[in-house]
Order: sequence, then structure tokens, then C-alpha cells
Amino acid sequence: MSGPGPVDVAGVAATSDADWAATARAQLAAADARLARRYGPEADIDRLLALRARAVDLVLRQAWARCLGEAPGLALFAVGGYGRGELFPRSDIDLLVLAEAGAQQAHEAALSRFFALAWDAGLPVGHAVRSPAECTAAAADQTVMTALLEARPLVADAAAQAALADAISPQRVWPPREFFLAKREELQARHQRFGDTSDNLEPNIKDGPGGLRDLHTLGWMALRAFGVSDLHAVVELGHLGQDEAAALARERRALGRLRFGLHLVAGRPEERLGFDYQKLLARRLGLEDDAHSLAVEKMMQGFYRSAAIVRRISDRLLQRFEETFDGEAEAVPLNPDFGLKRGYLAAAAPYWPERDLREVLGLFSTWAAHPEIRGLHSRTAGVLGQYLPAFARVSGRMQFDLFHAYTVDQHTLMVLRNMAGFASGQPDERFSIAHEVWPRLRKPELLLLAGLFHDIAKGRGGDHSELGAVDAREFCAAHGLSESDTGLVAWLVEQHLRMSVTAQKQDIADPEVVRRFAILMGERERLDYLYLLTCADIAGTSPKVWNAWKDRLLADLYLATRRMLREGLEAPLDVEARVAEAREETRALVRAAGFDDATIDRQFAQMPDEAFLRFRPEQLAWQTMLLVDVRMGDTRVAVRRIAGTALEVFVHSPDRDGLFAAIVATLDRHGYGIHQARVLMGPNGTVFDTFEVLPADSFASGDPVQLEAALAQALSGELDQVRATRRAAPRQLRHFRFPPTVEFNTTADGRRSLLSLVCPDRPGLLAEVALALRACRLRVHDARIATFGERAEDLFQITDEHDRPLDGAAQEALRAELRTRLDPDSTGAAR
Repeated sequence: MSGPGPVDVAGVAATSDADWAATARAQLAAADARLARRYGPEADIDRLLALRARAVDLVLRQAWARCLGEAPGLALFAVGGYGRGELFPRSDIDLLVLAEAGAQQAHEAALSRFFALAWDAGLPVGHAVRSPAECTAAAADQTVMTALLEARPLVADAAAQAALADAISPQRVWPPREFFLAKREELQARHQRFGDTSDNLEPNIKDGPGGLRDLHTLGWMALRAFGVSDLHAVVELGHLGQDEAAALARERRALGRLRFGLHLVAGRPEERLGFDYQKLLARRLGLEDDAHSLAVEKMMQGFYRSAAIVRRISDRLLQRFEETFDGEAEAVPLNPDFGLKRGYLAAAAPYWPERDLREVLGLFSTWAAHPEIRGLHSRTAGVLGQYLPAFARVSGRMQFDLFHAYTVDQHTLMVLRNMAGFASGQPDERFSIAHEVWPRLRKPELLLLAGLFHDIAKGRGGDHSELGAVDAREFCAAHGLSESDTGLVAWLVEQHLRMSVTAQKQDIADPEVVRRFAILMGERERLDYLYLLTCADIAGTSPKVWNAWKDRLLADLYLATRRMLREGLEAPLDVEARVAEAREETRALVRAAGFDDATIDRQFAQMPDEAFLRFRPEQLAWQTMLLVDVRMGDTRVAVRRIAGTALEVFVHSPDRDGLFAAIVATLDRHGYGIHQARVLMGPNGTVFDTFEVLPADSFASGDPVQLEAALAQALSGELDQVRATRRAAPRQLRHFRFPPTVEFNTTADGRRSLLSLVCPDRPGLLAEVALALRACRLRVHDARIATFGERAEDLFQITDEHDRPLDGAAQEALRAELRTRLDPDSTGAAR
């Protein structure tokens, strides 16, 4: 395989293949380093891609000359992306050797030497050796056909080029229409494959929706259909507007710059713009943080906008290609202004909209009235951003966190989609009472307007809720809404986070919390609208955020507030009356299950009075019946399903040090996340612990019986031996680290301390917190667990071991213990 050959890449005689490959590798590395230095926000990306392809061309031609010289009957072509002359820093290099069977056999050893030499030179070569007839046969696979379509000669005479062109001509394989249909189907399937939410946060620049592959697909279609290798040539054919062609060229360069930089910062052929690389790439592009946006958010907004433009224009062009093959369809009139062309909604006027923006409302009204419409026709699309300039400003805007899986504009559309689900009249198991509330809305369109404007002011600086309310008020006034309707929409936008915050961060079993929220509502109508907006908003943030616990929480707050509004806000809170009412409602449920009053009274006497204020009657009835046969000093564990995959865990036990930590650790070991915990002290030193949990890991069985057995076994032994399983944090969480924030307050009655903890989420977090509390000999009475993507915001009611609020020294001791356990950058590494 080694031996003398022609002049090598350095211009001196090579004594061996190894020496030649080492020199070629060094010179390619030097060329790559020069290109990396030239890379930046103003770099001509087309020039960089062409220069890298040229450097590789030179090495391959010289390797060919060294191994094969001017061997007759052989030709070398670059195919695939390399064939286009676009070569990214870490991209594969695809080659085709065109030769008849006899030539292939005669030069088999030399070809093997050539490919080995290319690899030794550092080129990741993928190759095929085929005759023209074999090319025709292989091209029956559209992937092979696509690669051959852009073949570029490296060492090939005119006859070889003509032979390859003939082998893949439309007369032999893939006529234009069939090729178009196959590539369109492939594009749609690829979009579905990459439509997962993780791809919104860490998009694939090459293959994701709106990525470079979409642009390549349009180019392949144009090349096969019209024989043009540049989309600008499609302009002359009348299928693409000059501004559209310019936009595609601009976004191709923007996406190409991102992909080139991603290869550089990753050091490998990475196509997904993951969290590992986003900040590094933003820095390479010269972006900086400012008061309104992080550098990484600016970069990602640029990507999402590019992808959206590519998708929008490609959708139009696909329609036009379809009309080219099948003929432009006659419009089927729907009304005087609009009709259907191949199922797409088209304006009748050639230069629509001709008069004013009210025609846009007519467009959407027609679309809403005809659910069979496939979408907007290519000559009718792209109006929302013009109609609402503020909406255009949040197009593609992302937030660098794990809570918001969509860009602001995508999230807004998801919110409106959820509202459309409420309007369908069909119960949705995700929302337990939304279908009951929706019919009560006086004007449902006001809710849609609130959904449209609720996040429209993000990224401007200041409170986006207040700024959005101003936008909403101006829009409503300009469109002639009454002052009362305008006020309701603006109020909903301004308050759209209030119900979520109240439900997730406050104790909604506390009548005073509900009273304050009811005072803010003021009336039933506002409550109805805000409840539905809150459900749609949270569920539209990410498919993983909404769950049965949040549904139950919001429904409980809604129902409690509705009741308080009905009874009157002026009525003083009568705690004793509330407890007595809960007792009677609970008694009725237990009596209906076959228990007599004497038994019920005996069990009520063993339960804490606070339980009748904090729990719903059906919870209290369940607990009462569970404890009928429990003797003093015994431990009773019960688990039941309450909604969807949500489980309620009840533990009745003599109070013991470490009990709360042991329960939390056991739940964590079995893959459950705690969303709410309530710890009540009963008579005779007993505890009534209630947890609402959801499966948080794939290994959680979701079976109440299994979890009940696991808890009973864990609590039957030494509590000190119960430990949470140590698990590594998911990769994404490692990129959102920040120091924990620990704050203390006192409950309104002065009996307990409030611990507020904000820190990065990770597996086993609550178990570590429980151990920290135990280490400081503190008692937990209530816990509210809220997770927003990578951010955990937990609230605990705690006391010392004598049931007193924490003094200053105890607070500082707990703060130090929490930081030691939870902050990996603290002096004591996180344990």
C-alpha cells in the first residue's frame, strides 16, 4: 500500500503513503484553523463553505493521482452535500466512483488504497463504486437518487459526466412529479419526527422543521422539475417571488452560519443546537447579554425566525410546485371574497387585501367556518404579523429555560388551541371542569383576545403583564369594543399569572388565602375567564408541565373562590363553623358507607381539628374509614389514585424523628415526585401526613398497591436506614445552575416559620431538603412543591422540635445546611 508517487500536497516527493497522509492531515488542519479564525458574525458563510470544499477537493484529487494516476474507465464524483460544494467543518464527505464492472475489478486494490489514504489524511469519506447501470438501480432509493442529483466531478471527463447524467435521467428513474411527491412525503415525515418538544428547546439546525434540509429539499425539487440548480432561477419561471428568493437566501446563510459555528464549538459533526453549545456559540457570534435578553436568547430567536420564514415560504412553494405538476385548480367559491384551491383558502382578489384590514377578519372568519380547509393558499398567507405588529415582535422569541418549551408566538397559538378545545363542548380528561365553565362565558371571544395578548409584551423590559394590558386595551378600543369588554380583556392580561401563583405557592386550603384571591376577582365572571385562561396558559407552556395535580389545584381554588363569592366577601370568617360544616359533610359520607355515629365520633376524636379545615370532606371520609381498626401506636399507610396518574399517600403514625425524611426518601426511591405535602399533629403524639404525588421517573410503577407496600415496609424498620437513591441530574439541568435562595418569614398567626427555597431542580432534591431539616431537628407541617422547568420553588411551614417558630440562630443553621447540601459551589460540596 505504500510507495513513491506523484508530488504530494506539500509539493515535495513523498516517500510513503503514511508520510503523505500525515502532511495532508496537517495541511487540512491548518486550513480548518484559518477558516475557524475567519468565522464570525460578519463572515461570508458561502465563502467559508466553498473554501473548505476546495481544500478537500485538492487533497482528494492528489490522493487519486497518487493511487490511480490516469487509470482508464474510472471517474470520481463528489455527491451529497459535498457535491453542492458546501462543506461544513465536521461534515461527512461522500464520493462516487463511476466505473464499469471490468474497470472496478482491475483497479480494486488501487481504489482500496485511495479510500484508506483519504481516511489516513483525516477525511471521513463515505463511498460507493458503481457502474452507470448500477447507479440507475440504486437510484430507485430516493435517498441515493438525491445524493446523485448534485454530483460534482472531481476527476471525470465529459463522457463520464454524460454517462452519470443519463443513468439518473427522468426517462430512467424518478420522473419529476413522482420525485416531488416522494420528497414532499419525506419532508412531512421528517417534520413529524422532529416535532417533539425537546427539539423546540434544542433544535436540529440541519434536519429540524425549517432547517437547512428543508431548503435543500426545495432545491432538489427545482433541480428535478426544472433543471435549475439555484432557487433564484425559479423566480424567472414565475414560481417564486424575488423577495421570497432573497429571504430564502438570507435565511440559508443565517442557518449555515449557525451550523458552521456549531461544528466548531462541538468539535464533532453535531447538528442539534443543544444547551451544551448554545452559550458558546452565542459568544462566538459576538452576542452579549443586555437588560432585555440574554445573548443566547438573541441567537435562538434568530434561529426560530429563520426557521419560521423557511417553513412559511417553503409551504407556499410546495403548493406552487403541486400546481405546476397538476395544473392550477379553479377556485371553488366559498363566498364573494374567498374560495378553495386544492383545499387551500385563497382570496378572490389578485392583490388581496385591497382595501383595509377588515378583510383580514373576513379571511379568518371564513377559515373558522370551514374546518375542511387544509390551510392558507400560498398567495394569501403571512397576514397575522402585519395585522398585529406586536405579535410579529415576539415571533421566534424564546426564553433560556426548561419551563418554556415553545417560543412566545408558538406558545400563544398553543394557548388559543387549548381554548378551542374548551369551546368544542367535549370534556377533556386533562381539564376536569373547563367544559363546565366555558358555557358560562358571556363573550368567549374576549377570552381569545386575552390569550392572544397575554405574553405579547415579553422581551421589552418591564412587566410584560402590565405592558401587554396596555396593548390589549389599545387593540380593543381600536376595534370598537365597549369599555366594559375592553376593561375585562386588559384585566385578564394584567392578572394572567395571579391564579397560577396563588394555587401553586400558597395554601389554598387556608380560607384567608381564598378570601384575598376572591377580593381580587370581585365577581364570578372574572373568575370564570381567569380560570380558563390559566388552564390554557399552563397547558400551552409544555406538554410536560400540565398534570393532574395542577388541574386539581386550580379546580379547587376555582370552586373555593366561587363559593366565597357566593356567600359574600363581607361575611367574617367563622373557623369553628367551617370545621363543624366539614365534620357534618364527612359524617354523611362515612355513614353512607355503613358506619354508625358512635364509631364516627370515636374516630373524629382521634383526628386533628385542623384536618377538618384543610382537607375536603371526601378526603376526611377516606382517612376516617382507614383508621377505624387502627390501634394506638400502630402505623397505617394507604395510597389511592385521585386523578389520572396522580396518587394520594396517607400515613398515620406515632411521631418519630426522621419520619418525614423517610417517607420522602422512599417516594423518591420509587420514582415519585411530591407536589404537595401536609403534616398535621393529632392527639396522643400521632401524625397525619398526606402527600399528593405523580410519577416522575420511568421506573415509577404508578400502582397504588405497590407503593403502599413499599412505604409500609420502609416505615416498619429503622428510619435512619431509609435513604434516597443518588441519581445524576439530567444533562439539560446542568446548564441552568444558580445558587440556592433561602428566605424565612412567619405565618400570619405567628405559630410557624415559612421557609422559601428557590434552587435548581434535580433528582432527589426534596429528599435532600428533608434530610437538612432533620439534621437541624426541625418539624415540617406543610409543604408546597412547585417546579418550573429547571427551577424549583418550594415553600415549607416548619417549627423547631418544640413546635415554636425558628429564631435567628436556627434560621442561619438551616440556611447553612441547605446551601451545603444543595449548592455544588459552596464550601461544602453538595452531598
